[in-house]
Amino acid sequence: MGTSTTPPAAFSIDEAARQLSIGRSSVYALIKTGDIRIVKIGRRTIIPAAEIARIISSDRRDDS
Repeated sequence: MGTSTTPPAAFSIDEAARQLSIGRSSVYALIKTGDIRIVKIGRRTIIPAAEIARIISSDRRDDS
């Protein structure tokens, strides 16, 4: 079995926290305030990769 080079379309809460270099509670705070969009699939909460990219790019603009 080979490794996939396709980037993930979505991340779990833990994975999103790692991508953003923040804690899980900070991810939940972003969700609560509506600053990050989530998708529910059954009981699972996932964050689209596009949301992670949006948060990262908006943070870079704030630093300018």
